[in-house]
Amino acid sequence: MMLILIGMDVGIGWSADANRTPVVVTEVIVFQPPRPSGVVHEGRCWTESIAVSRPGAWRCMEDNSISDPCFEVRGNLGEVVCDANPADGSAGFVMKLTESLPKPEGHPSPESPASPWIIELADGTLCQAATGTMAAIGDQAVRYPCAPPASDGTAAHQPAIEVGVLDNLKPGKIWIADEVWFTVEATANSGSPFKLVKRKAVSVRRVWE
Repeated sequence: MMLILIGMDVGIGWSADANRTPVVVTEVIVFQPPRPSGVVHEGRCWTESIAVSRPGAWRCMEDNSISDPCFEVRGNLGEVVCDANPADGSAGFVMKLTESLPKPEGHPSPESPASPWIIELADGTLCQAATGTMAAIGDQAVRYPCAPPASDGTAAHQPAIEVGVLDNLKPGKIWIADEVWFTVEATANSGSPFKLVKRKAVSVRRVWE
């Protein structure tokens, strides 16, 4: 497992590339965005991030708009950087805090399951931690919705196929993800609306925390 501390990793994009080189080690990147230029917003952070499970990441609000994660600015506890994304190169914006950051409630112990923010699979597919209602396959949450696959010409009346990674990542020299393809179908009973189409164990090229 390779650990990298990085500010901004630009140019990965959100589409899969089947011609990428084989994964020999999974990069683990601790993301810390630089302070971007542009308009400064105002808001508050009321709890730790749901998307990022490490210190210094927060769930914040400007009026009725929620941003998660927002990252502390080193040396300045009066600001956070929101909506920065290392996968697509988004710089995000600065939020000036109208209230002090709350006291951290604690983070997962070393024995807790791995829970990074963004993962890139071996084929270049990017999947990002959900912060709201999640799909479920059986009793496992689809923690990481992925970029949708390219259209295969399926008839328009057929349910669209969605892609995600289950909440059971297996860390190691090469991390392994449980990738699932599924449809969401209306149901008149108490059965699950999520119908599994395909399931596959795949290598992870890199993760961002």
